[in-house]
Amino acid sequence: MALRGLGTGAVEAADLVEVRVERVVERAGTARTGLGAIVTALRALWRLRGLHSGARSVAIIAGATPKSAFEIGRGAAQIGRLIVRIDLIDTLSRAAAFWRGLHRNLVIVMLVAASLHVSIAIYLGFGL
Repeated sequence: MALRGLGTGAVEAADLVEVRVERVVERAGTARTGLGAIVTALRALWRLRGLHSGARSVAIIAGATPKSAFEIGRGAAQIGRLIVRIDLIDTLSRAAAFWRGLHRNLVIVMLVAASLHVSIAIYLGFGL
């Protein structure tokens, strides 16, 4: 709604956003694993990288001034990314859960490695 109210060319840009976002979300599908969820979410956001220039071009063709076309393109890119994030919220939550679990395991490994390192250094007399 906010994008459509930006003036000449904004309606066409909003239609472009809807089409591209729908296509990206359909292609994203669902991922069951944490790593797959991360890849799916990043791939979906990557596919929207040309949305700014595409919406700007559509707005210029529809008769918008270059300055307003730039604003329309920027707004279209922001709105497109937000819609994809909302549509892929389950995938992103799985990715975040996987990321937290991975970091938790890495913290444990690093604590054990640091403890062993300090213990061996003290045992061999390098600590004091």
